Amino acid sequence: MRKSNKVISAMLSVLMVSGMFTAMPLAVNAAGTADTNETTTSAAVQSADDTQSDSEENEYNDFTYYTYFNEENNRTEAVITGYKGIDNDLVIPDSIDNAVVTSIGKKAFAYSNLFKSITIPDSIVSIGDDAFFRCNGLKKVYVSSIEDWCKIDFSYPDANPLSRGADLYVDNKLVTDVTIPDGVKSIGKYAFYGYSSLKSISFPSSIRSIGEDAFIACPNLDKVYATNIEDWCKIKFEDEFSNPIYYARKIYIDGELA
Repeated sequence: MRKSNKVISAMLSVLMVSGMFTAMPLAVNAAGTADTNETTTSAAVQSADDTQSDSEENEYNDFTYYTYFNEENNRTEAVITGYKGIDNDLVIPDSIDNAVVTSIGKKAFAYSNLFKSITIPDSIVSIGDDAFFRCNGLKKVYVSSIEDWCKIDFSYPDANPLSRGADLYVDNKLVTDVTIPDGVKSIGKYAFYGYSSLKSISFPSSIRSIGEDAFIACPNLDKVYATNIEDWCKIKFEDEFSNPIYYARKIYIDGELA
C-alpha cells in the first residue's frame, strides 16, 4: 500500500510540473515572435572597444590582432589586441595581412612597464579603454601630424598615452606649442588629457567642436590663440575641460591679448 502511494505521488508531481511549464507564456518580442534571447550585431564597426570579429586572434611580429570587414569603408581592418615581444620602443604597423590597422583594442598594452616609446601610424582612428593603463615607463609618443592625432577617438582617459605622463612628438620634435592645422574641424575627446608639457595652443578658423575633457590636467597651458572672436564663439565645447581657457585663463586674437 505504501509503495502504491509513492507511485501515485510521483505521478502527480510529474503532472504538476508539466502543467506549470505548459502554463508559462513565451516571451514575445515586438514582431510577435517568441524571444529566443538571440542578439544581432551590426556589421559596421563603431570603435575599438565594441568591435566584434568572426576571425580568430592572430599574431604578427609579436603583435596579437584580429581582423574584420568594415562595410562602411568597404575594406578589411585590423585591431591590435596585445604585444608579446620585448622591444622597448614599440612601432604599431599601419597594415597587417592586407588589412589596414585602424584600432588599438581595450587594455592592449595595460600594466606593461616595458615600453619607453610608441609610434602610432596615421591609420589609427580609435584606441580602446585602458589601452595604456599603468604603462608608467612610457615617455614618448610619436605621430605623423597633429591633424592625425586630433582625429583619434580615445574611448577613455587611459586610452591616451599622454595621460600616463608621456610627451608628444611630431616629426621627431617635442610638441609643447600646438598649432592645429587649418581645415581641422574637430578635436576628439581626451586628445590632450594630462599633457603637462603643453604650453600653448593655436586654433584655426575651421574648428567647430572640441571633445569632452580634451584639455583637462594641462597645468602648464598658458596661452590660447584664435583667429578672431567670431570663429571662437562658433566652437562647441563639450564641457568645461574641453575649453583650454580653463587653464590658460587668457586668449590671444591675432597675437594680441583679448
